[in-house]
Amino acid sequence: MRAVTIHEFSNPPGPVASEAKPPQPRDGETVIEVIATEIAPLDRQIAMGLLPGAGPLPIQPGATGVGRVRGSARFERGQLVYIGGGPFGLGNSRPGMAAEQVSVPHEAAVPIPEEVDPMLAAAGVSGGISARQSLFDYGRLQPDGTVLVLGATGSVGRAACQIAAAFGATVLAAARDTSALDDLDAVPVSLENLTGEVMAATGGKGAQVIIDPLGGPYLNAAILCGAPKARHLLIGYSAGRNADFTIPLTMIRQHRLMGFHAYQAPPGRYQEVIAEVLDDIAVGTLKPIVRVTVALEEMAAGYAAVGGRGRVLVLP
Repeated sequence: MRAVTIHEFSNPPGPVASEAKPPQPRDGETVIEVIATEIAPLDRQIAMGLLPGAGPLPIQPGATGVGRVRGSARFERGQLVYIGGGPFGLGNSRPGMAAEQVSVPHEAAVPIPEEVDPMLAAAGVSGGISARQSLFDYGRLQPDGTVLVLGATGSVGRAACQIAAAFGATVLAAARDTSALDDLDAVPVSLENLTGEVMAATGGKGAQVIIDPLGGPYLNAAILCGAPKARHLLIGYSAGRNADFTIPLTMIRQHRLMGFHAYQAPPGRYQEVIAEVLDDIAVGTLKPIVRVTVALEEMAAGYAAVGGRGRVLVLP
């Protein structure tokens, strides 16, 4: 079979497609014929060696994706499943889904409803997982609450906006190009004048929940947008790994800045969230975008295309 391997951390990543041995499943594992795996920003961080604890090399990338069961003691042969492999080390400490076949723990596989397009599942579920957990499990968003979503043109940001709006919350969607937010049920705000526009839109009250995949220079501005006791979920650092912020105001407002990692969900919760997101896609609450598709041999170009509106999918 064909598989992709990363032999060294580099920027840009330099994955190599070659012949590989078919997976040898152990007890408790399911063999999957891969239909599609996504390249998310986190996957790119791993390939560049920027994620603490990434590796060891060589790495067969691909933490998530969709496929059909080839052999399993738990699932029927041919069943369509979503693979949420991040908590189990797929694409990092064990072979990921950038291959024609892969063996995964039973617990990494969640059945995909018949009404869900597998390509949309591959493109949308991982962003939906981060969105749902950060909004509800950690952000404790209420139906009458106000949420500020930074990076709202990205897959996680768009998912957070769509899911929060369907829940009944008031959504403030922040992006550099606000014209890209026209299809969202949200109040658009510019990242360049973030604090001023958010405070104007909320009558000076600020947002009760902040979803922040950007970090970097936008962190302090986002803190200034928070209502008293706002819950601020730092879920990424695409704008920068380091930031300065105003400590006194953070203290006075009791601003709750929390690091978030989707893979740290309690046992069983990760699979529950995947099922919830698949339902979001089925009913049209979540509308994922497939922006680019590449073959295994073109995966380097896929890494280069990561970012912006829509997901990059690798199709073995």
